[in-house]
Amino acid sequence: MKAVKTIGFVFVLVGVAAILVSTGAFSALDADRSVDVTVADDANALLGIDTPDEVVLEGEEFECTEYTWWGWCTDGYFEYENEQLVTITDQTDDGALDLDENAIGVSDTTGGYPQLADLETDGSGDEIVVSGTLQCDAENVGGWLVPSGDQQSGETTLAIDIETSEGAVTVDLERELAATCLEDGADGPGDGDESDDDDGSDDDETSGEFDAVVESGSSSDDEIDVPGNVLLEDHANANDEITAGGDIVIGNDVRTNDELEAGGNVVAGDEFRPNDEISAAGDISFGSNPHTTNELEAGGDVTLGNDAQVNDELEADGDITIGDHSQLTDELEAGGDITIGAHSQVNDELEADGDSFLREGVTVTDDVSADGTLYRGCDVTIHGEIDIGEEVDDC
Repeated sequence: MKAVKTIGFVFVLVGVAAILVSTGAFSALDADRSVDVTVADDANALLGIDTPDEVVLEGEEFECTEYTWWGWCTDGYFEYENEQLVTITDQTDDGALDLDENAIGVSDTTGGYPQLADLETDGSGDEIVVSGTLQCDAENVGGWLVPSGDQQSGETTLAIDIETSEGAVTVDLERELAATCLEDGADGPGDGDESDDDDGSDDDETSGEFDAVVESGSSSDDEIDVPGNVLLEDHANANDEITAGGDIVIGNDVRTNDELEAGGNVVAGDEFRPNDEISAAGDISFGSNPHTTNELEAGGDVTLGNDAQVNDELEADGDITIGDHSQLTDELEAGGDITIGAHSQVNDELEADGDSFLREGVTVTDDVSADGTLYRGCDVTIHGEIDIGEEVDDC
C-alpha cells in the first residue's frame, strides 16, 4: 500500500498569450510607456482574473486501476473532473484582447498529489474558463465487484501566469490557488485543529487483508472460520471446512476437501479441484479446467473457464457462464442468463429466468427452458423438450 502522501507542489500555467489586434486596447495607458507594463492596476484594467478561494477535493467515488490475477483491487485513486481553476476575461472597452485557449499551457512540476490528469479550456475571444481534472491518492485499497479505498491528504499550490502583449507593451499577471485532497473523515481547510483520535477499528481491518492464509505448497487440516477474507495460495490443500465472512480467494492448482462458504465471493485460478459443496453470497468464478464433484450455489453469478467438469447441480441467482469444451452432468438453474461455451455437453436440464446462449457444437441431453430467448449456435443438439419465449438462429 502507498504511504500517506502530504506533498505540496506547483502546477504552472504558462504561456497564456493573447495578441492585441488593436492599439485601442491600451487606450487607458500612456502612449509613450515602454516595454514592460507590470503595474497591477493597469493589468487588472485589461484582464479580469477570477479564481475560487481554494479547491477542496472530497466526496468522489474511488476508481480502481490495478487488479490481481484473481480480480482483487490493489491500487487506484479518486478523480475530480471539471474543477474550475481560473476564468480569464477581456475587460477592455472594445474587447480587443483575443484570448486564445490554445496558448494556455500547464506543467506538473513535482508529480505528487493532487495530481493533474487533464486540463480543459472553454470559450474564446473575450473569456476563457480553465478547468482541470485532479486526482487524489488512495490507501486501504481492496474489494471485488465494488472496489474501495480511503482518500489520502495532499496539498497543491497552483501558480497561474497570464501574459498578453502587443508590440512594446506587455501585461504580466500571476495568481496562486490552493488545492487540497481532504483525507476521508478529516476536517476541511479552516475547519479547526481538532482531529479524530479514534482511528483504530477502520484502519485495523483493511479490506485488502486476509484473516487466514494457507501458504503455497502447504496443507491445512484445521477448520477455518473467520469474519474477513481467506487466501489459499497456489498448490495449497485445505482438508477441512472453510467459512469466511468476506471472500475466499484460491490460487492455481488448489485442492479443497470440505465445504467452502463465503459471505462474499469465491474466486479460484486454474486447475481448481474442490471435493465438496461451495456456496457464496456473491459470485463464484473459476479459471480454466476446474473439476467439481458437489453443488455450486451463488447469490450472484457463476463463471467457469474452459474445460470445466461439473458433476453436481449448479445454481445462481444471477448469470451462469460456462467455457468451451466443458462437461456438465447435472442441472443448471440461473435467475439470469445461461451461456454454454462451444463444443460443451450438458447432461441434465438447463433452466434460465433470462436468455440462454448455446454456442457452436453444444449438446444438451435434457430439457431447455428460458423465460427469454434461446440463441442457438451452429450444430447445437437438444434431445429434450424446449420451453422458451422465442428462438434465434445464432449460427
